Amino acid sequence: MRPLALILSLLLASCGEDDSVVYRCDLRTAAMPLDYCQEYEGLTGSTAVDAYKGQCTGTWAASECPRKDTLGGCQAPESSGIVITNWFYPASGGDQTAADVEAGCASPDTYVAP
Repeated sequence: MRPLALILSLLLASCGEDDSVVYRCDLRTAAMPLDYCQEYEGLTGSTAVDAYKGQCTGTWAASECPRKDTLGGCQAPESSGIVITNWFYPASGGDQTAADVEAGCASPDTYVAP
């Protein structure tokens, strides 16, 4: 009886696990590179994932955007359970700062510190 209870509790604990997957489209690796990586939280189901993946011109991965060297991000309000954050990195000319990113986050987007 105990092993069955353990198995049931493990199964219940894993329910909804897919909801916590974060995806990214790193546009720094695109044919025409940009200085940001777009991160998606809340994508569920292969149809939603495939729709965003199909629009990605950079590197797609099931993980967060790298936080190393980021200047911060602009996070859009949650819409239909999805939160999109654009994480910015220093431009190739080195002229962008965290203050520039924060100032550039247009309402209703909010700045997210690295």
